[in-house]
Amino acid sequence: MMNKYDSYINKILMESDIDSEYLSTVESGDMDTAQKMVDDAAQAGGYTIKAYHATDKNFNQFDIKRARRGRRGVGFYFSETTPYSVRGGIIISAYLKNPEISQEPQRIFKNSDKMTDREYVVRNPNQIKSVDPVTKDDQGQVIPLSKRFNPSTEDIRY
Repeated sequence: MMNKYDSYINKILMESDIDSEYLSTVESGDMDTAQKMVDDAAQAGGYTIKAYHATDKNFNQFDIKRARRGRRGVGFYFSETTPYSVRGGIIISAYLKNPEISQEPQRIFKNSDKMTDREYVVRNPNQIKSVDPVTKDDQGQVIPLSKRFNPSTEDIRY
């Protein structure tokens, strides 16, 4: 007969196995497999949209005080493709959870085949997580896969 802690213990053991496999993959340098594992973990956590944000600074947390006002109000704006013109030259690749669609693709000019990108807006920083195959904490340690895509933190590494 299972007691009330068995499912919790099984979850911990499963996370431990996944973390061991992930850390071994990272240590071996197999970034393609590490990326696939991260992609799967993102999907499982509900972070289903891959998008890009152009900025002029590196950071680990989107600050609501620095959010911009766009066509859909104040928020963090992302594009579905890598922006070709970047002020400052830094692009943050991110998985988004439940973003709003700010703009559907549209023709740039009336008689043109060129289209704008779909644009997303996110209002809460915990809806944004890094797509990097490896993220490290402040001490330089690899963050285990089970600790990533945590909606209770606004840090994009977790």
